[in-house]
Amino acid sequence: MAKKKSLDRRQFLGRLLAWATSGTVGGIAWDGFKTWQANPGPAVNGHGRQDGHGRQVGPTDRSKLLKILFGGDRKFTKFRGGYAHPQYPGRCHPDDRLAIESVVDCARGLCSEESDDLAALGFPDEGSFVCTGSPVSNDIIRHFLQYQYKDDAKPALGLTRVQNPIVKLPFEFVFDPVEIKRVAKGHAHHSPDGKMITTNWTIKASDGYHVPNTENGSRDYLLITRIPNWQETSRYGTTENVLTMIGGTHGVGTNSVRILLQDELLLTQINVINEKYQYWQALMEVNSMERARHPFSDTPRLMALSLSKKIQFDEVKI
Repeated sequence: MAKKKSLDRRQFLGRLLAWATSGTVGGIAWDGFKTWQANPGPAVNGHGRQDGHGRQVGPTDRSKLLKILFGGDRKFTKFRGGYAHPQYPGRCHPDDRLAIESVVDCARGLCSEESDDLAALGFPDEGSFVCTGSPVSNDIIRHFLQYQYKDDAKPALGLTRVQNPIVKLPFEFVFDPVEIKRVAKGHAHHSPDGKMITTNWTIKASDGYHVPNTENGSRDYLLITRIPNWQETSRYGTTENVLTMIGGTHGVGTNSVRILLQDELLLTQINVINEKYQYWQALMEVNSMERARHPFSDTPRLMALSLSKKIQFDEVKI
């Protein structure tokens, strides 16, 4: 096993990290700086329990559950935060940064060696990905979920999905202000400083709309989406690579990722979903939050305090 190198902040840009998997060596590449110290801690061995869906599960290993969340045993996995939010040009959205650096810290805990060789990663849209944020903040998510701005010059007009998307999603982000005004039921969302009312991004599902209520700090959502790298399928006819997209309807939903990464029960439920479906979505509710000083913006922002133990999930169809 190779000895880990000591890297400064600049050297983390574009580094390739590798972890030892069963008989193979996989890799992680990411394009952000590691500053958030979300120590994943040692693997935790639990006892037999029900997973939240009435299914009995045996002892679990948290590191294995995290690896499943990150896409399993892949040759390479690229990690990408949200660098495309129109309100944060040229930099990462603070909650996306908190989310991606929490994720990468956990992934680095699975790492056994490091390499500078990025040539094996191929085209920028090839390989497996773990992305944080939403189609608003993350251009990789926007591309693979096939959202587009109504008017690129006026992002406030919102995004919509193409009419005949390649992947059929049971849960869809709604970024159309006209549709949101119709379904938001009077619930408002405020700017990070709490002074302005902004569009209350929402999620549409077969059972109706899931509308956040951050105004009184009671509800936001975290959505995980696992899909194939259909860009490779269209290019080569097949793919074994996947994208795992983890993000909230608002920033507080996205920053709840750090809670998910520490919650063995939720990770175990995601494992069960992953065993049931090859491609899937899992929706969780942020049921407690508070306005506190953010570690990256250094300003008061909504921070998630807890996630509901109940997960809604369904299969993604191609």
